[in-house]
Amino acid sequence: MTALPVPADLTHLVAATWVLDGDTVPRGLPHPTVDLLVMPDGACRLAGPETRGRQGALPGGGPLVGVRLRPGTVTGLFGVAADEVPLTGTPLEVGRLDGSATERLGEAATEGR
Repeated sequence: MTALPVPADLTHLVAATWVLDGDTVPRGLPHPTVDLLVMPDGACRLAGPETRGRQGALPGGGPLVGVRLRPGTVTGLFGVAADEVPLTGTPLEVGRLDGSATERLGEAATEGR
């Protein structure tokens, strides 16, 4: 996992950003926040608060980009409460985000502005 800096103008909305690439996925620990995930194919998903520790495999095809939203942010950005977002994730209709993982992160982070 490679942590990326959060743009200064998004720190009130975004707690962390990262890129996951390769076969090893860090173990997810419980946390009260929602993640915006940009999948290798450019599709976006919201993944609900982690209620238990878990570990899974990355989808093939390239890196996965993650944006961890600050607690309470998902409602203002997407109109749903955090407890309504499934842990397994739900598709987010923002279209496909093309380009490198870093470019996709920037696009994903600014979509909710």
